[in-house]
Amino acid sequence: MVIVKIFGGLGNQLFQYAIGRALGLKNGVDVKYDVTNFKTGGLRKCELPNFCIDGDLATRKDIRRIQYSRVSLLREISLAIRRKRPHYGKSFILEENFHYSPQVLKIKNDAYLSGYWQSYKYFKKYWDKISAEFNPKNSLCDTALKYKREISTCNAVSLHIRRGDYLTNERVNKFHGLCSIDYYKSAIKVIKDDVLNPCFFVFSDDLEWAIENFSILEGVKFVKLPKATADYEEMFLMSYCKHNIIANSTFSWWGAWLNRNAKKNVIAPSKWFTDPEIDTSDLFPPTWRVL
Repeated sequence: MVIVKIFGGLGNQLFQYAIGRALGLKNGVDVKYDVTNFKTGGLRKCELPNFCIDGDLATRKDIRRIQYSRVSLLREISLAIRRKRPHYGKSFILEENFHYSPQVLKIKNDAYLSGYWQSYKYFKKYWDKISAEFNPKNSLCDTALKYKREISTCNAVSLHIRRGDYLTNERVNKFHGLCSIDYYKSAIKVIKDDVLNPCFFVFSDDLEWAIENFSILEGVKFVKLPKATADYEEMFLMSYCKHNIIANSTFSWWGAWLNRNAKKNVIAPSKWFTDPEIDTSDLFPPTWRVL
């Protein structure tokens, strides 16, 4: 059995789920998901139940089967982090680097995987089978459906601006940084050169800032959803657009990846992290344009 730890926001959760499914399909092993990181009332919640996924949740008994109690597992993680290098124990695998590690897909024995696994290469080969599971389980809310109808009537381009904790949280800001206005201007120019009469749908966790800086853009619409709207609904609205301009965020990465337009233009920022030493070469498919 393979257990994959699920944590973080929606984009992270989808990468973690996808590597688990790919492992199950490639090696014929049972895969379960550890969602114990999510607590009632916490900042993040498990979003996977909103999708048509095929995944069982790991119990404490399942985790013990992989020879780690909860306490010893946390000790192993802590030790690996302090050493600043991957720890490949008999059963526990901590992600080694940000870039693709093909040896992970060779796992056949009992294992517990902890990491972000942010590369399409982990699951691309099995995407035809996995893709059906990445559909919304329930209908979108009325406001989202209204935007979906608008999107279907034009050459819609999603433009995602991630600010929020990237701006207000000092630690997060230092690690991720913000996409610059110049990046968006360059991305918009590329789209205008390639797409006839584009209509830009702006998605942002700081719409006031987005409106202030992009209202001048011709054919722009600012997506305003009810506060209670689930994150996955906004992600799927991005995916329904014909083309995508993404932020340095796995949230809009998945919005672009789930876009089924065979001729889509996807523009992504080259500066995914503030640290230029982090290798992001396996993050973007070769058909995406990186600026």
